[in-house]
Amino acid sequence: MPECNSKLKILIYGYYDDFSHFFAKVSNDLSNRIPLNKIVFSTGFISGALAWNKYSSFGVCRFLGLRVLILSILFRFRYPRNIPLSLFRGYRPKWLLEYEYRRVGKYTDIYGLLAKISVVDDIFSELKPDHIIISGDARVTARIFMAAAKRRGCTVSFFEQGPWGTTFCDKKGVNAFLSTPGILENNRNDIRIDESIIRQHKEGRGKVFRSMDYLVSLFPFWPEEYKSRIPLGRVSFSRKYKNLEKEKKDRREILFAMQVPDDANFVLHSDFFDFESIVRVILCAMSDDMVLAVREHPKYSGAYGKGLYKLIDSSSNAYLQKDLTADEALSRCHVVITINSMMGLEALQRRIPVFILGRSYYQSICYGGGGLDRIVCELSRFLRDPEMDWNMVSKFLSSLFLNSLLIGHFRDVGSYAAHNFSSKVIEHLRIR
Repeated sequence: MPECNSKLKILIYGYYDDFSHFFAKVSNDLSNRIPLNKIVFSTGFISGALAWNKYSSFGVCRFLGLRVLILSILFRFRYPRNIPLSLFRGYRPKWLLEYEYRRVGKYTDIYGLLAKISVVDDIFSELKPDHIIISGDARVTARIFMAAAKRRGCTVSFFEQGPWGTTFCDKKGVNAFLSTPGILENNRNDIRIDESIIRQHKEGRGKVFRSMDYLVSLFPFWPEEYKSRIPLGRVSFSRKYKNLEKEKKDRREILFAMQVPDDANFVLHSDFFDFESIVRVILCAMSDDMVLAVREHPKYSGAYGKGLYKLIDSSSNAYLQKDLTADEALSRCHVVITINSMMGLEALQRRIPVFILGRSYYQSICYGGGGLDRIVCELSRFLRDPEMDWNMVSKFLSSLFLNSLLIGHFRDVGSYAAHNFSSKVIEHLRIR
């Protein structure tokens, strides 16, 4: 990789228009601070391509969707039965499709995988990037970009939105893969979160951009990776559930923060297959002086399946928490249970004990189950005595802010978060 005084080529992989807004600001900021040869933004979303062309003053966009679609159809007709291993170009198909396999129990869309490998590999061969910025680190296209970067010795910065209105920029991968360097050896003073500098005004997604993605998601032949975020056919339940929020205040409240069922952190980094099973486990571990508040992910309200809602409704020790903000929910609970949601970090910052049911970058400072065969026992023990090493928690949060988290959310109005992100990218570029 060339030194920073030579012309650099940077490749970015992002999604829809929210990401384009942010990375356009990042590229504009980078172009003013370091010598760049080229920046290429790659996306499979039409809205991502449209937004990049509108907001970026430096760099070009590569729309992957159309070429992937055409190639996947050609591969399907050319290799209806046996696919030559040489077509995978040395990549590991099972690792690339791990998320899809864990989600549906079989390796699906192998022709789409071949098309994505071909397109991404050709981009790397043509551009020969010195550095790549990747959104996430779990789904198939992101994994192809990761594998291509590793093969060519290209350094990587990973991007993700973080808790408390922050943004991740890490060299080792976000989600459950993130590891903070020197986590217990860091003796610097704790970093306190100044909520006054966290901006609250968000950029709204444009109607034109959103409608394009929604339109694309209606086509059944479109590769799954490029469909809209909005799950089609999702049904919200309008029935009213019992309300225990104002009742039995003498009982200790346990908050279970759910995530989106198809979220990579749940699919890849959890031993469970559905949230109904988790609620049953929690209810078995609870004592009579406790009440369980089940909190839905705001983008999946009413869509977890009838079994979960019937279970909550039939239990005298549980209720579906509605119409409370995250702050209000945390202020009334005694402990938090989650797979690996960032809400767990927010609880830890408030000194609320957390039990992790999955695998997460902050699991080393939390209680967690030792496997499905021991989970009820471990959770029951935790609920009886949820004391934690708060000194270790403080050191972890300090190290996290020093090494990976940036003040400013990527959807914030203005360039504050983008400037901080580009500063961290420059830092990654200079570390050999």
